[in-house]
Amino acid sequence: MKRFLKALGGDILNVEFFLPERGRLNENCGSDFVKTEQRLPLGMDVEPGTRCVSFDGDADRIVYYYNDSAKVFRLLDGDKISALVAGFLSDLLKKCGISAKLGVV
Repeated sequence: MKRFLKALGGDILNVEFFLPERGRLNENCGSDFVKTEQRLPLGMDVEPGTRCVSFDGDADRIVYYYNDSAKVFRLLDGDKISALVAGFLSDLLKKCGISAKLGVV
């Protein structure tokens, strides 16, 4: 991730890394923990609306999440992300005047 940010250059993204001091990889902070516990990683405190992401051990699965203005935890897992991307692509196709059926599998 740090190499990716360096390649982007500038201040395009503001990224902070949260790494627990001890323990196993992703213990109480990885994507499985966040999804099953439906909460922020242990020891992590963020302002409402701050977008966060957790990876699994080999980084082939991620979940996005945030606390809303009422400090209620909100999770965007793969299904929700797929639906958002499909909606975005559908809107783009309509704006381009392209009539197409779009599905998510």
